[in-house]
Amino acid sequence: MLQDRIITGVIGLLILLSAVFFVSEVIFRAMIAILFLIVGWEWSSLIQEKKLFQIKFISFLLFIFCFYQYIGKEIFDEKFIFYFSLLFWLLSLKLLHAYPFIIGRPFSVLFSLFSIIPGYIAIDWIFQYSVNYFLIYLSLIWMMDIGSYFGGKRFGKSKLAMVISPKKTWEGLFLGLSSITLAAFIIAEINNFDKIPIILSSLCMGLYSVIGDLTVSVFKRSSSKDDTGKILPGHGGFLDRVDSILPSAPLFAIICITYLTL
Repeated sequence: MLQDRIITGVIGLLILLSAVFFVSEVIFRAMIAILFLIVGWEWSSLIQEKKLFQIKFISFLLFIFCFYQYIGKEIFDEKFIFYFSLLFWLLSLKLLHAYPFIIGRPFSVLFSLFSIIPGYIAIDWIFQYSVNYFLIYLSLIWMMDIGSYFGGKRFGKSKLAMVISPKKTWEGLFLGLSSITLAAFIIAEINNFDKIPIILSSLCMGLYSVIGDLTVSVFKRSSSKDDTGKILPGHGGFLDRVDSILPSAPLFAIICITYLTL
C-alpha cells in the first residue's frame, strides 16, 4: 500500500513537472479541465451510480468550464468567487459537525458543484497568474498531505473524526501543519517573501485542506465507499487527491492577490 502510494506519487510528480515545463499553456490548462471533469465523474458516482446521471453531471461541468473561459471572465470577478468559496467551506464545518445524517441527492449535487467549480477556477487562475506560485501552492499542499499521512502512521493515536474518517488523527494533523509551516518558511526565505503572513496563510490553507478531505469522506461514507476510484494505486481516485485542493486553492488565490503580487 505504502509502496504503491510512493510510486504513484513520484510518477504523478514527474508527469506534472513535465507538463508544466514542456507543454503549452493552452494544453496544460486543458489538462486541468480534464482532471476536474474526472473529479466530477467520481463525485457524481458517490451521488448516484447511473451512467446517464454521471454523463449529465460532467456535461454540465464542461458547459460551466467553457462558459467561464469564454464568457464568464468578462462578467464575474474571480475574487468574489474565491471569497464565496472560503465562506462556503467554513459553513461546511456544520456538515461535519452534524454527521451522520442522510444526505439527499439535490443537496449532494449542489454541494459538489459549489466545491468543484470554484476549485477549478482557482487552480486555472493560479497557473495563469504565475507558474512559480502554482508550483509553490502544490508544494505546500503536498507537504501538508505527506506530513499528515506519515505523522498519522507513525504517531497517530487520538482520532480526529472517528465517524467520518477513522484513520485521521490529531497527531497526523499536527505533523501536517508542522510540515506546511516548515515548507512555508523555506519558500519565504528562498523567494524573499514576508514570512509571517505567508506562514499564517499556509497554516490556514492546511486547515482548509483538512476540511475538504473530511467533507469528501462524508460523501464517501454516505455512499458506502472507501475511495472515490481505483485509478491511482495507493491513493484511490482523483477526487481522493484533489479533495484538499478544492477548498485551499481559492484561499491561495486570495493570498496571491493580497501578498504575492507580481
